[in-house]
Amino acid sequence: MPSCTTGSAHPPPCGDCTIFANGVQLMYWPVTTVSGDPCRLNGSTITPTPTAGGPNTVVDASGFTYSSPSAYLSFSNIFASVPNGAMCGTAVTNFDVPIATSDLTSLSYSGIPPVYSERGIYCHSMNLADMNWPVPWSAY
Repeated sequence: MPSCTTGSAHPPPCGDCTIFANGVQLMYWPVTTVSGDPCRLNGSTITPTPTAGGPNTVVDASGFTYSSPSAYLSFSNIFASVPNGAMCGTAVTNFDVPIATSDLTSLSYSGIPPVYSERGIYCHSMNLADMNWPVPWSAY
């Protein structure tokens, strides 16, 4: 787990803490893959284009505005706690964070042979075209 450190300016002083999030969703502007063979991954990816002057936007029910081409991480609840489990600071609800699509990555964990108690953590760049069906094998 990633850890954070808070200073004395955030009472009570928490020291080392871990950030947790519930209900995390990736909000993004979809891309389309056309033609080609999904097994050979030789299709053409079409990214969304503006339909009018200025940025394309969508406003959700809470009034938050999503602007293309940014992606967003949407958290139902996000909070920090210290090693003994006590919450540090105040929980935040319905929190959206813009992120450049080029900065999106995914993490995977796996056991490392021959000692499977050791864990490998792998970071992979994310291609939004991989969210289309059928998902290409390279996305796994």
